[in-house]
Amino acid sequence: MGYYWPTMGMDSSTFIKSCHTCQVYGNLHHKPHTSLQDMRTPWPFHTWGLDLIGPIHPASGGYIWILMATEYFTKWVEAIPLRKATGAAVSNFI
Repeated sequence: MGYYWPTMGMDSSTFIKSCHTCQVYGNLHHKPHTSLQDMRTPWPFHTWGLDLIGPIHPASGGYIWILMATEYFTKWVEAIPLRKATGAAVSNFI
């Protein structure tokens, strides 16, 4: 058994655009593809990348963020859990 009404396509599109869950978990293949770029660095410990991950489900200590630093030449990774993502916490880590 199927359903149909004259404005079904427009109504579905409007509903999906206003549905938070649909936006969070929807298919994100609408962006054009870009080519990958090499991350070249002249020597070890010259270039670092920082990533702040979260908020995530709280750990036993109440941590909801992960701050990660990756050194691009050696691929060395350092990471710490954070309860709050603040500038002070990030600068303390650096």
